[in-house]
Amino acid sequence: TPRVVDDASADATTARLIELEVAEWLDREWIEQDCHAALGRTAAASYLEARAAGKDDIGLILQHIGEEITRDFPDEAYVGPWDVANFCSDLLVAQNTGERCECSSVPEIASLAARAEEIRAA
Repeated sequence: TPRVVDDASADATTARLIELEVAEWLDREWIEQDCHAALGRTAAASYLEARAAGKDDIGLILQHIGEEITRDFPDEAYVGPWDVANFCSDLLVAQNTGERCECSSVPEIASLAARAEEIRAA
């Protein structure tokens, strides 16, 4: 069964969630770097592009994010573009299905839901 993003009305919230979570994940895992915020912004913009192009399958969204981030990936980052794309995919799976791999760096599902609510309320 393909994993899909169902709620197009939540795309702006999801993009902002991606932006924030990518930057915070990289800062947590490595060191704080300006490129982490830039990667979060690029991942979020790529997510919105994929959704605007009609992509709802998380695998296709992952592919789009990875390809877009690869175009201008910062040399100073300690991870690669596909690490970021896979994190985004894990986030989307957790947010849309309630499933989360224990090996994932994505925050717990309840934390994601609370953060998404904060973003919507802002």
